[in-house]
Amino acid sequence: MVARSQSIASGVAVATRRHDSAFYYVDAHDVEAWCTNFLRTRPRPEERLLLAVLEDALLCFRDYAFSRDEEGRRIFEEARRWIESDNKQWPFSFENICDHFDINPQYLRMALKRWYEQEGYARQCSKEKALCG
Repeated sequence: MVARSQSIASGVAVATRRHDSAFYYVDAHDVEAWCTNFLRTRPRPEERLLLAVLEDALLCFRDYAFSRDEEGRRIFEEARRWIESDNKQWPFSFENICDHFDINPQYLRMALKRWYEQEGYARQCSKEKALCG
């Protein structure tokens, strides 16, 4: 499991739409911390379910982004497709869950993309250093 302190979005905070919200910024560095903070507000059971779906997708994206085995790649691709989908027909779609929590879905996608690109670059540099020693 990836350490809790590992960044998901490399310094990008995910702004919500409502400035008066207790969650004006969702810290994209640490999904678990944001979820734990939200749970302190004693959300309704259906909100806890929505949160669990979002958290699972974000953690699958992070934890399996660079997986080399077939199962890990499948899990990552499933999470990536769900996050990238603009489907609003399904109650548990990424768009609808973000809307419920006043999270800007485009900004969250951008943060995840930035993290993915930076992490991929860092991994490539690390490989090159290891090979060139």
